[in-house]
Parts: sequence; structure tokens; C-alpha cells
Amino acid sequence: MNHKPIFFTFPPENVPYPYILINANKWRQQIRYIRKYHKQIKIVIVDAGVEIFRDPKTFEYPEGPKGRIEKIWNIHQRIKRINPNIQVWPVIPDYPDDYIHRQLWLTMEITNIERTIRNIKHATQKYPETQWVIPVQGHYKNPKSIINSLLKLEKLGITKKYRIFGIANLCTENNTEILTTTVRIARQILGKEKWIHVFGPKLKSLPKIKNYIDSFDSTAWTRPVSPLLGNYSAKNQFQRILFFSAWYLRYLEVVR
Repeated sequence: MNHKPIFFTFPPENVPYPYILINANKWRQQIRYIRKYHKQIKIVIVDAGVEIFRDPKTFEYPEGPKGRIEKIWNIHQRIKRINPNIQVWPVIPDYPDDYIHRQLWLTMEITNIERTIRNIKHATQKYPETQWVIPVQGHYKNPKSIINSLLKLEKLGITKKYRIFGIANLCTENNTEILTTTVRIARQILGKEKWIHVFGPKLKSLPKIKNYIDSFDSTAWTRPVSPLLGNYSAKNQFQRILFFSAWYLRYLEVVR
């Protein structure tokens, strides 16, 4: 396998782009973009909005897990009504182990893997015909832990029935070896026929993981890594377009 994995993002509002990532926490503002460019858009991922768990006081989705599943499914339906030709991939809400280690574990036996599996069971039983993105959760800095997650999914028949799997415990991971090992294990277990998406990997990791994955997402282009800019982020529409263009060119360079 030697290809360019598809890059999903939410681009500047004046830039038409085919692979869109929208956030369940911001969907009302973002869906205007989809209405505007629905003829150019090919695929939309409806992300669960796990960034709420960066707040150490947040332990659950505000609507509860079933409520968040309903919200994501309804957003997916709204987009399909805008243009039925758009592929919409709703993500089943998970509990990210990489934000604050063990913060979201209920017990040592009910970790973020088990909590995520519960949501997967509910979503796939209630809406079995929906093309869900199945989150593969693992434990912080432990690549082999996704084996446990995938074995549980296999036992439920999920790995046989569903096609798109999202590696969900790497958003904050800076260690390229951990990233690479995790996605390599996922590919070995899931096989070539499944679509593997990685949530939020660092751009520097793409040369090593590109041949194991089919797509990834990032919104990091709004805050480019540059010694000249420091921690600066885009302040206006011109800068958003400039930073997005520069980031996209860099993406093309690192995955060639």
C-alpha cells in the first residue's frame, strides 16, 4: 500500500473542500458551510466532540451517551437532507484515554475501552444500517491495548459488519513510534479491506503511518508550528486561508 491518506478538516469558510470534519459541539455554525458547498463536498465526518473532556471536571457527554448518539445521528440526517449524494460518516462517541489518563475510567475494570464499547453496542443496535465510524479506543501510551478493544468488537460482530474504524486514542500522542505501532496493529488485525481513520495525528507522524491508514483529520492548520510565529493562531479570514494553504501543501509534501 502506498498512497496519500485523505485529509479531513473544517476549512476556511471561503475555501471549498471535499472532505469535511464537523464537530457535534459546533455543528449549527458549521452546517452553513455544507449548505454553501454541498455540490463540492464528497464526504463529511460528524465528529463526537470529545474535546469537552479536556476539562478535568467533565466526565460525561452533556446529553449522556445515548443523547450524544442521538445528536450525532440527527446531524447526519440533516446533512443527508441537504444533499443525499454526500457520504456522511457519523462517529460513535468514545471516551479518549489520551486526554487525561484514567480520568474517565469508571473502575479498573470499566475503562475507556469498555465505556466506548457500550456506546458502540447501543448505536449499532438502534441504527444498524447507518455507516458508523467505529471508534477503536485504547489505553494511554499502550499500543497493544487496542488488541483488547478490537477483540471485543470482533466478538460483537462489529468488525465483520462495519467498514470504517477510527483509531481514537492518539490525538495528543507526540511519540511517533507509539502512533506507528498502534496503527500497524490495527491494520494487521482489521486487514486490508477495512477503512482505517486516525483522529488528530501529528503531521510529523504521517510519513511513517501513511501506508497503514486511509484517512486522518486535523484542525491544527489554524495554529502553524513555526519558530517565527510561536503560539500564534489565525486571527482573520486572510490568515485562515494562508495558514490552511501552507498546511495543506506541507501535508502533500510529507505523504508523497
